[in-house]
Amino acid sequence: MKNDPTTNPFIVSMLAMLKGIFSDWKAITFSIIIITVCLGIAALKGRLKKKRRQKEENRHPENAKYINTQLSEPNEIQPQSIKYQEKFHLLGYTEQALFSRLNEVVNKDNQGEFYVFSQVSMTQLFYFRNRRFEPGFNEVARKSIDFVICGKNDMRIFLAVELNGPHHEEKEQKARDSVKKQALESAGIPLLVYKPERLPSIEQLIDDMVPLIQKKLKKIGERNKE
Repeated sequence: MKNDPTTNPFIVSMLAMLKGIFSDWKAITFSIIIITVCLGIAALKGRLKKKRRQKEENRHPENAKYINTQLSEPNEIQPQSIKYQEKFHLLGYTEQALFSRLNEVVNKDNQGEFYVFSQVSMTQLFYFRNRRFEPGFNEVARKSIDFVICGKNDMRIFLAVELNGPHHEEKEQKARDSVKKQALESAGIPLLVYKPERLPSIEQLIDDMVPLIQKKLKKIGERNKE
């Protein structure tokens, strides 16, 4: 028993020290593994974000400079770094034709009591108490109406007119058109929709527009009596 090395105080203390070092080493190893995994996840997120940005730039190359500016300076917009190109024509050829016919209709039998406005933002058609926090504002913020008929005296909104080309048959565009229609209906603004390949004649526009305008005028009259 006297020669048993496990009873030697020096050997016992050395064994205890080695045991402590081994336990600390396991903890250090585990910590290194955790840190390595976290760094790997962060690097992967960075690569995915970069790929999404490159994909967006490839899809809309004209906005690439603007996207980079916004990422580097989120609180500062630098218009001089964005290259704009003139559209030349506010309306296309079929839109110009419909615009001309709409003006002819509203000035024909109504003695110029109405104006026809084109490319009107939908945010100008509805009342929002607080645009920043209104749930419906974002739904219509980037949408516009091709033509809006307003009263000449008070600019009251009477009618909205849309000219929907072939791309309006696409699923995504149909969903956006549905949002437009529902928003206008909820606000009590009548909507007429036509197709470029079947532009309405003056007579058809009169048949379509006059009843809606008269109905609106009747509602306005009843409201004024209350």
